[in-house]
Amino acid sequence: MVFDDARTSYDKLLSIFWENHDPTQGMRQGNDAGTQYRSAIYTTTPAQQLVAERSRAEYQLALDTAEYGQITTEIKKAGPFYYAEGYHQQYLERNPNGYCGRRRHRVQPSGPSNRAPRAFPCPMRGIVASRPPRAMRSGPD
Repeated sequence: MVFDDARTSYDKLLSIFWENHDPTQGMRQGNDAGTQYRSAIYTTTPAQQLVAERSRAEYQLALDTAEYGQITTEIKKAGPFYYAEGYHQQYLERNPNGYCGRRRHRVQPSGPSNRAPRAFPCPMRGIVASRPPRAMRSGPD
């Protein structure tokens, strides 16, 4: 997925990220386990790093109130980008009724930006990824 700040804010992107998975599970999401299922935010600027860390702190307070565990999401500067094999791409687009191991916690920080949880059953259904800008890519095109 490519973030386009002309279409949405970084804060909104982070809210969607936190609210559409359980960031307290370490190297897993639901029944899926392993390093490929870790929760991570990779930033491209120091400003994004600060906003992501602030956002994590806000969501941790909400998770604490709801008696969830500690957020295990890694936040660090982005490195080289590599595409996964083709069969890993757009699974739910190809398999609309396919397995979705993502579990949402439905916890939101308090404040005026709260909104109702999304209505679709799998938080990743309908998200279409695209190629990142060339400046973020490395490896074969």
